[in-house]
Amino acid sequence: MEQEIVDGYAMNIENAIKELKYKDADYTKVNEARAKVPSDLNIYTDESIKSLKDILASIEEGKNITEQATVDGYADAITKAISELKYRLADYTKVNEAKSKVPNDLSIYTDESVETLKNALNAVKYDKNITEQDIVDEYAMNINKALEKLKKKEITSIDKTQRKQIKTGDSTNFIGLAGLMILSIFGYIILKKKTLDR
Repeated sequence: MEQEIVDGYAMNIENAIKELKYKDADYTKVNEARAKVPSDLNIYTDESIKSLKDILASIEEGKNITEQATVDGYADAITKAISELKYRLADYTKVNEAKSKVPNDLSIYTDESVETLKNALNAVKYDKNITEQDIVDEYAMNINKALEKLKKKEITSIDKTQRKQIKTGDSTNFIGLAGLMILSIFGYIILKKKTLDR
């Protein structure tokens, strides 16, 4: 006589089962990983930034507990992308500008000042990243300082003597040639006059 009531029990249970909802997945690890993303991404290469941004964009919110493994995978992927971020190379513009000022002929400068310049040039390493910009700027500064301190070689007393000797020799030769020319002209005039007198 009460079968309908009993059947109602069954129907209510089935309806309740249908309305059971899974708990939300735990996004704690995802949020912790997100919090570790650097606030300034401009110091990293475009390629490594893109990888991180792609992973962040792929995260789907609202997954349930049966998909916890997928959610945890998001966290792992973010952490990995952060660890693979690569710094941009440092700016070597100032270094290259300083190098362009180096004279082509260094033989006219003292060995000591040239050695200082060469040491500054050889100290430059082209593997520095943007976090080491101060070191790179120091390379440029050291090259410029060495350029300012380049000293031309002084002319020694021996060089001066040699120059005087060369100069004196040149003058003597010139005077000698001039004398010979004058004598030749006089000789020609005398011969011409004798010929006319005959």
